[in-house]
Amino acid sequence: AKAAQAAAQVVAAVAKPGHMAIANPISADECPEPSVLRVGNDFYVANTTPQPQTWRPGDGAYPLRKAKDGDFNHLEDVGFVFPPGTAPAWIATDTWAPEFHFDKELGYTVSFTARNHDGKLCIGMAFADKPEGPYRELVPGPFLQSDEIGVIDSHIFYDEQTGKRTFFWKEDWNDRPGAKKTTPILMQELVATKDGPKLVGARSHT
Repeated sequence: AKAAQAAAQVVAAVAKPGHMAIANPISADECPEPSVLRVGNDFYVANTTPQPQTWRPGDGAYPLRKAKDGDFNHLEDVGFVFPPGTAPAWIATDTWAPEFHFDKELGYTVSFTARNHDGKLCIGMAFADKPEGPYRELVPGPFLQSDEIGVIDSHIFYDEQTGKRTFFWKEDWNDRPGAKKTTPILMQELVATKDGPKLVGARSHT
């Protein structure tokens, strides 16, 4: 108890005025690979479904929490990116790595990884009118997949000065150790169209 009290005093001493001291861990629940989106004074946290290899169709996918007014010490459970029974039909298992994004054209966006019914890791993209969802695909099916290897760990970078988006992802050669290949990170421009986001232009490695 004395050690905990001393630690709390240290945290309080180093916290900047006007900033909330955060006590780690912020969640006692399993919360791998979190992505955080700020909306006003609130923060939304989505993460890989705990034990993603055990996920099955019908389960909730990608837990979703809220830190109201930035209070990460009291995360509110607001459900899932895909509540039970609403995940895209192409997902078979392995619900990994959701990534939040927002801009005025795309709105609230989550890109995510899952394994399809052919056993290949693919990247999907879903959209909502508000940060807590509900999220849905604009076009059914994975946003990005490869015939050669699984893809995972996506991220949308938005340059506010130019209005240009860059989509990042990784070829998951870790999923095939016998190939003895590195796991490159790739990037390509992402544009909004009336039919949903599209990758355009040259694809390059970082």
